[in-house]
Amino acid sequence: MDHRPSGSDAGLSAVGIGYLWIPHLPLAVALRQHLEAAGQPAIVGGRPTSDGVVVDASDECLAAGVRLGQPLREAWECCREAAFLPADPDADRRALLSNEMELRRLHRAVWAQS
Repeated sequence: MDHRPSGSDAGLSAVGIGYLWIPHLPLAVALRQHLEAAGQPAIVGGRPTSDGVVVDASDECLAAGVRLGQPLREAWECCREAAFLPADPDADRRALLSNEMELRRLHRAVWAQS
């Protein structure tokens, strides 16, 4: 069976679009930097006494009522056993860049948007 385009589509090249989604990237980056928090519920954003907000959280914390963007003090009320880890936007960007570079190694037409 011939799957080549025919008629008006004969001169067009096929274009594929892919989407890379990395769930909980800030959490993964923070846990890589803070190995002592591995295996326990974790919240990324800073200390619960700071004025920051939740950037990311483990599934256990989300199930306990923690929400992204929530003040850290409120998140602590929802999940007191959580490890509170600092956010590191620069490390998050480096992790994204590393993934983008690996994709570019596999295919030259990779375009990234953050």
